[in-house]
Amino acid sequence: NIVVHNEKENAEQYIKRYTEACPYPS
Repeated sequence: NIVVHNEKENAEQYIKRYTEACPYPS
């Protein structure tokens, strides 16, 4: 469970950084 949670957090942080740098059109 910790591994999955960690992967989820990493994905969220990656998406957040990506959206902050270059937000995709919604």
